[in-house]
Amino acid sequence: MLTEESLKRTYERNYQIMGARAPGLLQTLLPFQKSYRLILQEGKLDVDFGRGGIYRGDALKFSLLQVQAFERHPTRLFPDFDFGSDSFSTDGSLISHRYAGELHKKLRGSFKLLPLEESRHIPLLVLAGLGFGFHLRALLERYEVQNLIILDVPAFFALSLHTLDWGLVFDYYSKPGRSLHLIVDDKLLLEENKDKAFEEVLRVAQRINPGLFYWGYYLEHLQYTPTLGFTEWLQSSPLFAELFLGYFDDELWSLRWTLERCRGKYLSTFLRKRSRRARWPSCWEQVLLLTRPWRR
Repeated sequence: MLTEESLKRTYERNYQIMGARAPGLLQTLLPFQKSYRLILQEGKLDVDFGRGGIYRGDALKFSLLQVQAFERHPTRLFPDFDFGSDSFSTDGSLISHRYAGELHKKLRGSFKLLPLEESRHIPLLVLAGLGFGFHLRALLERYEVQNLIILDVPAFFALSLHTLDWGLVFDYYSKPGRSLHLIVDDKLLLEENKDKAFEEVLRVAQRINPGLFYWGYYLEHLQYTPTLGFTEWLQSSPLFAELFLGYFDDELWSLRWTLERCRGKYLSTFLRKRSRRARWPSCWEQVLLLTRPWRR
């Protein structure tokens, strides 16, 4: 059960952690501490920004119900294409469809993509709104979230200092192959030019791989006023489209090159280790063999 004392201890611990690991962010958050009032009644936490509680009296319950809804119906950033389906139609004008369609056609039967409820792996999650962070903690307990982008305004993000174990979050994303990106700025909501509002997202996409966004998921914690409009921007921005299409163009060329040559001399080492009666490796096995030196 949450108490005033536990909230105070968590805040003091997070103050030290943020000061050591994200000092610039901490300085951004501190001026907004006076913009809200915590409401704690019978162990249930809410917050008032001047118009009453925003979590209907219980932020933890609100957040867990939200995570349960996400588990039932995970929200894709690009929900128009189901790569896990046995049969699907593609839009030839979309290069991401051409890439995914060719991948499915060439490798069908060699591998199977598990649904999220089985794999429990999220390659990319964009979390719009952090607040107290109860939903983030629940998501990290249920899934392996490989790359995480958090979008929020400073006043709302500052609530996490009272409740979220930031030491655990930073440690989780310090492991190889994982990345954490905290984009905390009022311009996310106030800047009318969305290319400027989300310019840091473009920089993150360049660093981590634009293609991840096509396989990524999205969870919006609260409805903002004005609206955030992130998914709408993602699917309509010429700047993001340039990154996005360029990535898939390169990947499509690479996929074709690999599949055309996967029966060639590169597999001689593999074949020497197998008997003469051994079956030829499946195409997916060949792709894995070819990429093994670069795999962690």
